[in-house]
Amino acid sequence: MTTTLLKFEFQIKSEIMKYLISTLFIGMLFLQSCKMCDCGSKSEIFDDLGINIISKSEWNALPVDELKMGKHEISLITIHHSGVEYDGKKSSKEKALGLQKFSINDKKWPDVPYHYMIDLDGNVLEGRNENFAGETNTTYNPSGHLLIEVMGNYEVQKLNNKQFNTLVKMCVYGCLKYNIQPDVIKGHKDYAETLCPGKDIYENYLVTNKIKNAVKEILENN
Repeated sequence: MTTTLLKFEFQIKSEIMKYLISTLFIGMLFLQSCKMCDCGSKSEIFDDLGINIISKSEWNALPVDELKMGKHEISLITIHHSGVEYDGKKSSKEKALGLQKFSINDKKWPDVPYHYMIDLDGNVLEGRNENFAGETNTTYNPSGHLLIEVMGNYEVQKLNNKQFNTLVKMCVYGCLKYNIQPDVIKGHKDYAETLCPGKDIYENYLVTNKIKNAVKEILENN
């Protein structure tokens, strides 16, 4: 009888140990996944990076029908420019609303084509809900791309320091939020026959890896 009880007690202890080890292992995997995946909410990441966001409500965006948009999972970051010279005389809020009206009325798109737009002062204007794929006038499929547009035409304009710093931070945001590597940061013209995002941004910041290297530095120190 005593031997039977001892065996039963040993079995119970063994099962308890297996359960504890299993729980500990699962906990470690969970913590590791937290480090690798979404490191916080969108607003938390923006706050941590010091990104100034102008919400759609602040630029008086029109209501949109998200049922007309296609859902996607972001795995790439793609930089665009508007392709229209911008000197800042018209506010970036007006520019964003103008783009939205053009997108809806002329292009028959459900919203602006980009997820975020950067103005001359380095402010970020909220665009299309990033849970939905953007739009393009070219042949590539924007599904899976986080689309970041810089207001202006960078075939003739030069990216200023405020814009560059914000563009880097927005790319860092994309990497952190979606657990993707800086190597996927590219320009529109890497996917389609186009001048976008303009000669200055493409040749001086993308081809030279200036943006990627700045993003990597922030991520390494994060």
